Amino acid sequence: MISRFGLRSAALLLAICVCGRGFANFHGGMGHEGYSAADGPANVAGIVWEATAPDFAVQAGTSVAVGDGKVFAYGYKVSGPGVAKVVCFDRRTGGWLWTSPDLDGEYTFENWGWLSPVYDPNTGDLFIATGYTLYRLDVDNDGEVVWDEPLPDGVVNGTVLVTSDYVCGHTFRPFMGTDSYVYCYDLNGVLNWQREHGGAGSGAPAYDGTYVYDLIEETLGDPQMRAYDPVSGETIWSSTLTLTNSWSGGLTYADGYLYAQTYSFFGNGEMVKVNALDGTEAWAKTVPSGDATPTVGGGLVIGVGDWSSAKVFAYTPNGVEAWAGPTDVGGSSGWTVSAVRAGRYVYTATGGIWGSAGLTVLDASDGSIVHANSVNVSGTPVVDGNQVIVPGANGNVYCFRSYATGVTEWEVYD
Repeated sequence: MISRFGLRSAALLLAICVCGRGFANFHGGMGHEGYSAADGPANVAGIVWEATAPDFAVQAGTSVAVGDGKVFAYGYKVSGPGVAKVVCFDRRTGGWLWTSPDLDGEYTFENWGWLSPVYDPNTGDLFIATGYTLYRLDVDNDGEVVWDEPLPDGVVNGTVLVTSDYVCGHTFRPFMGTDSYVYCYDLNGVLNWQREHGGAGSGAPAYDGTYVYDLIEETLGDPQMRAYDPVSGETIWSSTLTLTNSWSGGLTYADGYLYAQTYSFFGNGEMVKVNALDGTEAWAKTVPSGDATPTVGGGLVIGVGDWSSAKVFAYTPNGVEAWAGPTDVGGSSGWTVSAVRAGRYVYTATGGIWGSAGLTVLDASDGSIVHANSVNVSGTPVVDGNQVIVPGANGNVYCFRSYATGVTEWEVYD
C-alpha cells in the first residue's frame, strides 16, 4: 500500500523535478537525482544573458533555483562582509527583479557558504538556510522574510530539503569538535523535531516519500547514514559504512538506494551505494576525492571530484565502471560542485577562484567531451528547457544556449 506521504510526495516530486526539460532546484527533486530523461542542449556556446544585481555577488559553487518565470541565486552583499542575500532575475531576459533583505551570513562565509535556495511550487515561496538561520522568503513580495528561525549551529555546503509538509536540513560544524544537528520544521516555521549528533554532516538530506535520509559523522572519519521518520524524528535505521574518509557532499535517493561520495585532503575518496530499506551497503568504489552529490538516472551513477583538475566519472547501478576512465574537465572546483544529466548529455561547471573552466557538456554514453565554452563558471548547473543556468566565478549568473547559424532569437520550450 502506498502511504499518504508517498502519494503526496510523488506529486510534488514531479512538480519539482520536471522543469520542462530539466530541473527547478539543486539536483532536481527531493531525491536529488540530478537527472532528466529529455535532452538538454549539446552546444552551450551562446550566452543568452549575463545577470547582475546591485551590490551583489553570487556565491561560486552554488546552484540557482528556477520557478514562476524567475531565477533565484544566493550570494553576498559586496559592501557588507558577512551579509547574505538572495536575488531574483527574469528567467528569459536575466533582468534584475529584486534583492532580498539582508540575511544572516555569519559563520557561512567564514566557512565557505556553498548554499543553494529551494523554490517550492506548493507554496510559491523560497526556502534557504544561511548563517545560523532558516528562512522562508516571499517570492511575490521582493523576497521579504515570511519567517526566520534560529538554528543551533551554522550552515555550510548544502541546501534544505522541502517536502509538501516539512523543511529539513542540518547544521555543519567541521573540524570544530562540537555537535551538529539534523532538524525539521513545518512550512509555517514551527520546529517539528531536532536531533543532535556528534560530528560533521554535510550536503542536503534526501526524501523518498516516506523517510528522510541524511549523512552524519559521530566522529570525524566515521561516516554513517541514517533514516528518520519525518513526522516524529524517530531513527528508523543507522548504518556505519566501510569507508575511510569523510562526508562532504550531498545524498542522492533513486530507485530504492542511496548514493554519496566522500572527501579526503590526502588522496582519493569513495562513492558508496546503500539500500534505503535497511542501510546495508551494496558497494563502495575508490574514486577521485570530492563533495559532489551523485547524479543517478538513465543507467548511470555519475560523480565529480579532484581538487587540482576536476574529473567526472560514472558507474552502472551495479557498480561496474561505465566509462573507460574519469574525464578531466579542468578547473579546481571539482570538489565543490556536482554534475547534472539531461538525456544524452552531462553538464559540469568546475571553474572558480582557484582555477578556470567553462561549462562542459559530456556524452553520457562514454564520458567524452561534446562541447565546452570558455566562460569561467562554478556551480551545479540547472538545465532549464533548452538552456543551462549556472553561477559565474565573477559573481554574476550566466544562461547559456546553443547558437545556430542564421538564428538570432530562441524560445525556451517548457
